[in-house]
Amino acid sequence: MEDLEQEENFLGEDERKNGVTYTEYVDLLPFEERTKDDHYCEALRYSSSDDWKEQFFATDLLRRLNKYEPELIGEKSMEIFPFLDYCINSPRTCLGKNVLIFCQEIYMSDRPESLVEFTCSLLPFIITKIGFESTFLSTESQFALQFCAASMAYPQCIDVLCAHSDYKNNFIKNKVWEALTICIQNLDPSYYTSEVNYPNLHCLETFLETICKALVVSKSAEAKESTKMLKFIGKETVQTLCDQIFDEDNKHKVERVMGIFAKKAKRSRFLKNKFKNLGGNKSKGDFVICIK
Repeated sequence: MEDLEQEENFLGEDERKNGVTYTEYVDLLPFEERTKDDHYCEALRYSSSDDWKEQFFATDLLRRLNKYEPELIGEKSMEIFPFLDYCINSPRTCLGKNVLIFCQEIYMSDRPESLVEFTCSLLPFIITKIGFESTFLSTESQFALQFCAASMAYPQCIDVLCAHSDYKNNFIKNKVWEALTICIQNLDPSYYTSEVNYPNLHCLETFLETICKALVVSKSAEAKESTKMLKFIGKETVQTLCDQIFDEDNKHKVERVMGIFAKKAKRSRFLKNKFKNLGGNKSKGDFVICIK
């Protein structure tokens, strides 16, 4: 409890307004005494409290552990997930914000594939909060999603993003598509090879199906992101994936996907100038009469 009292001593003006302040990453101090397991058990003890201040402090302990003992947080990720879930969805938004900051810090660097299950469980909650009416929760969720997409570029995470790519809320949908692009740009190219195993191939199939759907409306934001991703992957690789995934009955999907690599016909400069000269200083109505 002494640590909690020390933590409260740092609370300034923000405490008088909201009862909390948020510790910057650079200000998260290392533990001087006891083992990392002792501090983790302490965090669990505070997280089970009914006092929101102790729950907030538990998150700060987890943030410190993540900074100095990231392997431990990776090992215990599914064990702490229910607590993170509770805080993100708590009506006391300061708990949600502190956990979202914690999520950003988890994914500040590349994390191992062993964290995929935890990440896939966490992503839907982060995505949902992007559309939250509280601006600071929405902002922290956007940062968390971007960090996560860059750090956890694995097919399973792409699968989750694809599953949330058709939100009715356009703001959320656009952020999901941006995250999907980040994920694809950071994905290990070896996942595209012919030796890819079934679970990963299934995820890539979902990805291409999502891309096909997005390309129907060519000028939409998701179509633009889809084009960006396909061109990043490359024509030959995309063709190989299409050959692996789509059968003859879905040939139209292959044509739609590969269509983004087709060279667009350039409008003749001569024809453009001819119409310009025909128009002269005339109005739109005169121009229509003129070209008839």
